[in-house]
Amino acid sequence: MRAVNQLIDLQLETRKVWLHRFNWQDYQQQVKVSKAEVESYYNTNKDKLKSAAMVDLAYIQLTPASIKVNQVTSEELNQQYESYKQELGVVDERMISQILLSGDDAKARADKIIASLNKGSNFAELAKQFSDDPTGDSGGAIGRFNPSVFGNDAAAVEKALQGLKVGDVSPAVKTSFGYQIFKVTDDNSGNIPTMDSLREELTAKAKEYKRQTIYADKVTAINDLAADGFSIEDIAQQEKVTLKRIKNYLKENNTSALAQPAVIKQAFDEFTIQDQAVTTGIEVGNGMVWAQPSNYRPTKTLSLTTATSTITQTLRQQKASAMALAAAKKLAAAIKTTEDITKQSVSFQALGEINRQTPLLSDKDRGLAFSKQAPMNGVVAIANA
Repeated sequence: MRAVNQLIDLQLETRKVWLHRFNWQDYQQQVKVSKAEVESYYNTNKDKLKSAAMVDLAYIQLTPASIKVNQVTSEELNQQYESYKQELGVVDERMISQILLSGDDAKARADKIIASLNKGSNFAELAKQFSDDPTGDSGGAIGRFNPSVFGNDAAAVEKALQGLKVGDVSPAVKTSFGYQIFKVTDDNSGNIPTMDSLREELTAKAKEYKRQTIYADKVTAINDLAADGFSIEDIAQQEKVTLKRIKNYLKENNTSALAQPAVIKQAFDEFTIQDQAVTTGIEVGNGMVWAQPSNYRPTKTLSLTTATSTITQTLRQQKASAMALAAAKKLAAAIKTTEDITKQSVSFQALGEINRQTPLLSDKDRGLAFSKQAPMNGVVAIANA
């Protein structure tokens, strides 16, 4: 507990701190680097002076958002409405009656009955008189609408009944049984929103479903083309996807538009480079990327000529940093009291009372600020890189 309390006390310890930073960049114009220094550095650090492994990368990128869906069909809209009702647990409670007409003249007979119904004839009486189904004896009543009863004709019947209310009659529907005419006689479905009232929401869902379907199909198609050996240019042209390129795509310290580790790994895969093949789809964010590397340049030791610019900058920074540190130490040696702080040629930032938790300082800054104890009623000035 004593050790714990000591640690807590250290964290809560406060000091009044002033800060000034000497930036090495401010001294680099005073630095000169000779040819001999560059050669000496090169000979000492030759093994570390290597070129970066790189390729030229051609790629295509696909996301669901890039798939344009302008319109949806009434059938796609109806599918979304049915899905909506299923999510709500809604069951079609409409009671329907039918008139079934079969035989070679079924269409003509159906047209006559529709005309008669339009003039106000009674549906049940016409069913008893003309229906070729046994239900005609009872006015054509077949109970609650159940799509499964109609087998392969279910979609056609559902379309004919779509939007019908009690008393409404459908057009004649051609089914495997002949021609059928339906009438809604009762509806216990309750207060279910109509498709028209949900049209905007259903349209958005239908477009998104269509977009995701097209996207999935396109991903599969591109993967198949890549597996068959097509070039990235041919795939982009065939699938109408924009082809993009990155020259000098790096294996290390990659800051390009495709800096994801998964893409780098695939781009520098030994077999991909050897065959200059198109990679399989790589997941990036919410989309996919396919890439084809070319012109592979492996890591190799730089020549003195190639490395001179990098070495010169390194040496310039080292020398400028040494000058900045020397200036900082000289200034620190001149400060003994708080009055001395304001007498210097540079401006100090007064941070006030701070502790080891302050966000005003970096970890290194905090370590330096709390590295020495100031004398009683005095100041300790510390300089370090």
